[in-house]
Amino acid sequence: MNELKYYSSIFLRRLHYFLIVSVIISAVSVIAAFTLPPAYESQTRLLLEGPQIPSELAASTVMVGLSEQLEIIEQRLMTRANMLDVARSQTVFEDAQQMSADAIVEAMRARTTIQAARGRNPTPIMNISFEARSPQIAAGVLNEYLTLIERQNAEFRTSRAGNTLEFFQQEVQRLGQDLDAQSARILEFKTRNSSALPESVEYRLNQQATLQEQVRQIDRDIKSLANQGERLVQIFEATGQLEGNNGAGLSPDEQRLQEMRTQLDETLSVYAPENPRVKMLEARIEQLEERIASRTVTEEPESSTSAPSRGSITLDLQLSELETRISILQSNAKTASQG
Repeated sequence: MNELKYYSSIFLRRLHYFLIVSVIISAVSVIAAFTLPPAYESQTRLLLEGPQIPSELAASTVMVGLSEQLEIIEQRLMTRANMLDVARSQTVFEDAQQMSADAIVEAMRARTTIQAARGRNPTPIMNISFEARSPQIAAGVLNEYLTLIERQNAEFRTSRAGNTLEFFQQEVQRLGQDLDAQSARILEFKTRNSSALPESVEYRLNQQATLQEQVRQIDRDIKSLANQGERLVQIFEATGQLEGNNGAGLSPDEQRLQEMRTQLDETLSVYAPENPRVKMLEARIEQLEERIASRTVTEEPESSTSAPSRGSITLDLQLSELETRISILQSNAKTASQG
């Protein structure tokens, strides 16, 4: 408590010194505020985007990260030529005619502040600010900076895109030549091994099935013609007449026998010889043949002395025609089996 009173008494005795210092500092600040020229600062923020062409599609020979690209942009922007051009186009300094080029460049760099994001995985953002004696000049300088950055970046990206396009064109030409060569080799291989390629197996199986069906149909036709020849011989031996008479002068049993033989041929073209329906027709035909044969032996017609001669000639002609047709069918069957 005594110490507090002691220090308080000392402060009161020296208060006039503190007041003098405060007044002097305040006066200097006020004078400086009114005498120094005003300064205006303009700021902008630049966001850098990565390349639009994936690196997996066209890998670049020189990999440049976004942070390195920001540094490249800063170095290109702060070159001597750019500083002089911007200072003269925007009339940044009133006494620029009396200033040397080096002084102008140093003054421009001193008034320009560039801050880029730092860190391990920084966001590719760059903050640019410029201080000038008027807001129009500050904004105009930043606009010039952005114009320079965009033009240089566009030139850089255009150059890379042009190189990439040239690379793609060369690749297309090279791959086209390789594709043509491979197509020629494939065509030659297919031509040389057309019968062994799996892509023709289905077609050949279908063709084989068609030929087999043709052979089976030809066999059925041959068998039908052979049966027809046997039937002609049996009818001639039993009746002395042929089917070529179209039923004229035939008895009801003979007409029925002719109809059943025709029906048997039609049935054999659909069913196998072991089919019960075929067996039944053969049995009925055999019964009719026996009945007609027994009746012919009993009647012994007198008027048939000249008919066998004419009938035998007609029978030979029909049998010869059947044999010719059978020979043609056998030749077709042989051709189909070889194909």
